[in-house]
Amino acid sequence: MAISHKNIQDKIGHSICFIMNRLFLLFASVFNLLMVNNTYSQERIQLQPDSFYEINIRHLSLKENVKYSYQGPVYTDSLLYNPHLLLQVLPHILGDNMKPSYGISTWLQFSLGNGTAIVSEVNGRLADNKDQPYLGKSWRSVQGWTNQSFLRWKGKRKYYGEFSINVGRFYSKLGPGLTGNLLVSSRSRPMDQISFEYKKSINKDLEVKYYNQTSALDKYGNLNRFMIVHRYQLNWASFHLAATEAMIFSRSGGIDWSLINPISFLYLEQVNGPNLFGNTLGTIEIGYRNKNIHLYSEFLIDDVQFDSETNHDLEPSEFGVLAGIEYGRRKIYVNAEAIAISNRTYKTPDISEWALHRNQPIGYELGSDLKRLKLLIRYNLRARWYIDVERDWLARGEGEIYTPWDTPWLEDGVTIENGYSESFPTGVVETSNATNFKVSRHWSREKYVIFGISYRDIHNMNHIPQNANHDLQISFGLSWAAEYYRQLQ
Repeated sequence: MAISHKNIQDKIGHSICFIMNRLFLLFASVFNLLMVNNTYSQERIQLQPDSFYEINIRHLSLKENVKYSYQGPVYTDSLLYNPHLLLQVLPHILGDNMKPSYGISTWLQFSLGNGTAIVSEVNGRLADNKDQPYLGKSWRSVQGWTNQSFLRWKGKRKYYGEFSINVGRFYSKLGPGLTGNLLVSSRSRPMDQISFEYKKSINKDLEVKYYNQTSALDKYGNLNRFMIVHRYQLNWASFHLAATEAMIFSRSGGIDWSLINPISFLYLEQVNGPNLFGNTLGTIEIGYRNKNIHLYSEFLIDDVQFDSETNHDLEPSEFGVLAGIEYGRRKIYVNAEAIAISNRTYKTPDISEWALHRNQPIGYELGSDLKRLKLLIRYNLRARWYIDVERDWLARGEGEIYTPWDTPWLEDGVTIENGYSESFPTGVVETSNATNFKVSRHWSREKYVIFGISYRDIHNMNHIPQNANHDLQISFGLSWAAEYYRQLQ
């Protein structure tokens, strides 16, 4: 019987998956035997954004009434002045309905002890059908990429304030949202960029912050894509106010130097041009805190029409709103967050200017044309044992982030006199209601076990009328860390 070349490839692929499966289980067993009494892991310079422990920090800041900056990710900058070398190898399992997905990541951290550190994070995993936005290479269902690789420097001068600079590939997060952020979210793939932050306490009640970020996005055809961000923030004891401006643009050559001026206003530069084409967005953030309660909001403005002279002025406004409230005291943390993002937000007629990087949204993770309300309750059952209960309601219109740009206000029959309007969300709306329950045991940030049960009820699934789905899932997660740490002289 002849054996085809394809059959041989399939057998090799299945063998590789089988071997990785067994190696992972072997690693987990060895780590458990060697480290069962080692419940402490050496600390990373960076706290993984949008992680389990970031929620714990929000809880801690509320119950102990201490300040917390929602601009992230969170850095443990005290480690910058402690010369050391840290290497971690982290195999992990994530599974839904007993269908495990395997991965492994490495973390290298080298601190020079003078306010400078170098970090490298490399991820690998066996691919599954959930990875549709992934743009990289897959070999025998194996994917690997450098997730982060950057240099961080921080300096502090008594009378001049604090300075920090990041250079390389790293996460960005601007805004107070828990489920995501409207302009720049850490749920996006890290970008290759340079960032600068300055912070100065004016008096005991007022702190000012300035942040600038220049990022290189993935290319679109032969076009180079960039994003520029400027941010100004004022922090009082119980109140904060921030304004952020960003511009996403593409060029066949290099970057426009007039746009990377750290203190220029991007919108004014663009309208005065000439030929400074791009997608300009801005946000206003307002937050108020009183003891154990924090109220916060973020308003995104993409495009607003003020004139009514031609049909082009009938284009609906593109904007987003995020509002939340959180409460933390003793063993309980509660967060409720509402989000609304209009159709065509993050997009322009030029697809190279869309707010995407590596085919993933730079802003809110779910993109545009949606309404969402999410409730989270976390209870600290006992030391390192946690219970999470989530309730998530989501409505998504047909104008999702990957939907091509359209201009129905320019169609025949639409006039200035009659105007143009559309429903929100648009078209056939997919609605889902989900309830999630999780129990987790944490030994450290990187060592944990999670077990969960979730039920989701979906109507008009994939925007098909009468298409419904009811899904009950059992999920589990396991992560461990083998590490090498050395204090340097």
